[in-house]
Amino acid sequence: MRLAGDISLRASFPLVAVLVALHLVAGLLPWLSNLDVVPALTVDACVIVSALQSVLSQWRLRSVVLRLHDAGQAELVTGDEVRPVLIEPLSQVFAGVLIVVHWTDISSGRRRCACLLHLAMPRDAWHLLACWLRWRLDVRRS
Repeated sequence: MRLAGDISLRASFPLVAVLVALHLVAGLLPWLSNLDVVPALTVDACVIVSALQSVLSQWRLRSVVLRLHDAGQAELVTGDEVRPVLIEPLSQVFAGVLIVVHWTDISSGRRRCACLLHLAMPRDAWHLLACWLRWRLDVRRS
């Protein structure tokens, strides 16, 4: 079985919709709990900043490709730039619905993660990534 290929990390519209809906509910909670105006506005400002950060992090994935190699290495490709990354052991596959990929950019040391829904990826790319992550985790455990 060949466990190599390119996976396009793109924004998941269902995940963005869920994030926005949850942030809207969180923004309404202070008003429903009869808080004074100033604390409610402070909480709402924090919720808005969090919502923007969540949505922007999803949109930043639009042009990123995760290149997986048979030997277990991975690279992030953005435009013409190819950067080697280390896939962290925290990466997980959740019941065929969600994959959380944690990686560290080897050149900069910056850690990032991406949440990928099955609905936002082609079926073969989903299976490739899920199998590759399970294989990498099994190799690290043994």
